Amino acid sequence: MAVTHPDGHAGLRSLGFYPAGYALFTLAPSSVVAAGVGHVMQRQTVTPGLFTAVCGGWLLIVSAYFSLPLIGVTAQI
Repeated sequence: MAVTHPDGHAGLRSLGFYPAGYALFTLAPSSVVAAGVGHVMQRQTVTPGLFTAVCGGWLLIVSAYFSLPLIGVTAQI
């Protein structure tokens, strides 16, 4: 016999709603950073290396933005 949780997903279903809750909070800083990066990129030549560095840096920032608040939850799981 297996013990199940009332939500049918072992109590982890609420984590699926986590990214949607941060959507607007992510949109605001993303817009500000994109405007700043766009301003800089208009003033200098955009090379593939520069574009890759900007995209990689932003990926790290957004990953940290979403994952750092979940550290407390992962300790309980």
